[in-house]
Amino acid sequence: YREDLKVWLGNQSQISVGVYEMKKSLTSTVSGLIQDTYGKEMTKKKIKNEALEDIQQALKTIQKRSQGLFHFVDAYRNLALIPKPNFQIFPIKELFDRVRKLMQSNINENSIRFTASVDPETLELTADPELTEQVLINLMLNAFQAVEGRKNSKIELNGLMDGRGRVIIQVVDNGPGIPRENLEKIFIPFFSTKEEGSGIGLSLSRQIIRLHNGSIGVHSEPNVQTIFTLRF
Repeated sequence: YREDLKVWLGNQSQISVGVYEMKKSLTSTVSGLIQDTYGKEMTKKKIKNEALEDIQQALKTIQKRSQGLFHFVDAYRNLALIPKPNFQIFPIKELFDRVRKLMQSNINENSIRFTASVDPETLELTADPELTEQVLINLMLNAFQAVEGRKNSKIELNGLMDGRGRVIIQVVDNGPGIPRENLEKIFIPFFSTKEEGSGIGLSLSRQIIRLHNGSIGVHSEPNVQTIFTLRF
């Protein structure tokens, strides 16, 4: 997995061009097929209702499949084109405040008890603020999905230092947890247990943290809590 991803990331320009060409090709092919099918069938004076229904169903299938392919292409591009970190020193409290504001509507809509703590309050982090924010957003979105529909749902953001003086950020939720057999798989590109999931968020997050010479890990207790830990 690591070697494969290294190859992907080492060919960013080729991937970017390939993604563009793939999307252009998909758009042209799907649009042409739809127009061609409708054009031929609708110009016929006699067309059976059953045939028309078959055509409409086929077009819906084409549309759904093309949307799935577009989604895959965008996910592939996001994974391949991670920018180099622009390292800055900033307070973790400010980072948490920005993430809270961005996620506030999700928190309110789902009646989630959200807490953010930093110890000490003045704790600072040397990292790319935008990339780190993106990682936290990815983890928060996963947490929202995990606690969806659960009573007394809770999500925490914690900032602290470990015994070696390294900065740690944790995202904690009290969802159903992650099955043990999936704990390592969740970081593999395009692996997802969600029907609508792209399987890109956690893989992207891991690559961003690695670019910071850090690590990301997960500990999950079924029906108790799941903790994603970032070490910088």
